[in-house]
Amino acid sequence: TYEEGNIIVGEKGAEAKINGEIEIYADKITYNKNNQIIIAEGNVLAIDILNNIRVNSNKINYNRIKNVINSLDETFFNIENKYQITSSDVYYNINEDIIFSKKESIVKDNINNTIKLSSFKYFNKTQTLNGEKIELEDNDKNKYFLSQGVLKLENYELLGKDIQVFLRKDIYGNPKNE
Repeated sequence: TYEEGNIIVGEKGAEAKINGEIEIYADKITYNKNNQIIIAEGNVLAIDILNNIRVNSNKINYNRIKNVINSLDETFFNIENKYQITSSDVYYNINEDIIFSKKESIVKDNINNTIKLSSFKYFNKTQTLNGEKIELEDNDKNKYFLSQGVLKLENYELLGKDIQVFLRKDIYGNPKNE
């Protein structure tokens, strides 16, 4: 402990458990009692138990007052074992159930659809993904390009602006199709 017990540092397999809702594991965890911020560094795993979301990164900050996780550098989200998001500098507002980043990101689902975006906002309650400069490749290898769009991941609806669709050449049984 430091600063009269206001700073607590744990190293080598440190963990922080918050109200049976959030668990954080890391090589090093620093907790500031005054501003209620946890800084986790090195092999970080943060688990939102209530929403079944796991976050892996090299460094995250967790603000207990705002109930927000900010990741720094490359970050991997696993959402209910259905969706995986790879991005960096991600903001996760647990109270509002929103995850977003202004960095390039990749979203994969459990049926092998891949979505690349220049930025995104994911709404966990509705399983809706909003993004810009979207490139979607479905599990049949068809490709969709949108300047902006909304993807309803639960039922695979796609709404967007400036949509281009490139279907596989053999989609109708003729590999010479254009």
